[in-house]
Amino acid sequence: MKRLIDPDFKYHRSVCQVAVEIVRSLADSLIIPFNISDYAWGLEMNRQTLDKGFGSRLQQIVSNYPDLQKVIEGFKKDVHEFERTLSQIDRKDPMAIRMINDQLLFLEKAFLDSEGLPSRPQKKHLIFAESINDAYAGNSFAGLVDLLFDIDKLQADRLAERWKEIQHHFSVLLNAIQAAGYTLRDVVKFVEETY
Repeated sequence: MKRLIDPDFKYHRSVCQVAVEIVRSLADSLIIPFNISDYAWGLEMNRQTLDKGFGSRLQQIVSNYPDLQKVIEGFKKDVHEFERTLSQIDRKDPMAIRMINDQLLFLEKAFLDSEGLPSRPQKKHLIFAESINDAYAGNSFAGLVDLLFDIDKLQADRLAERWKEIQHHFSVLLNAIQAAGYTLRDVVKFVEETY
């Protein structure tokens, strides 16, 4: 390291300074600095990309494919309502701040699947993952796109099995997005809605 890459350790120092500043910023933030409207926007962009690349094929096989748009629209509404609540919150109330921060933490956890992505159980995040076919590129809904990759080259017996895997993973994806939206809802209102 000292002879070839970073003789004076300037780059190491710079990276450490940035990391420390990020950690300090997170520690000093009253509310976790997490822009969830970007998440909603990203989900919609991923849906549009998926639709452009595989939409017609998915509509033929996955009967509830239009539900992806509905679930993302529902997530956007939950985000909008959460941001409205956040703008009106009493920042001197520690319980209100705790509730908001817990909701933000649970939002991110809602996108984790304990089984991982299909054929990659070590990758738990359903939204953010690199492509199995191109480690430098991201995918819109990586698990789904991985399953769809080269699907036309499969033999008939393997093709039917692959479509079952796609339908299952699609359902997991829908449930995760819906659950993420639920984490943003007011707990009291959410309980009233379910009963």
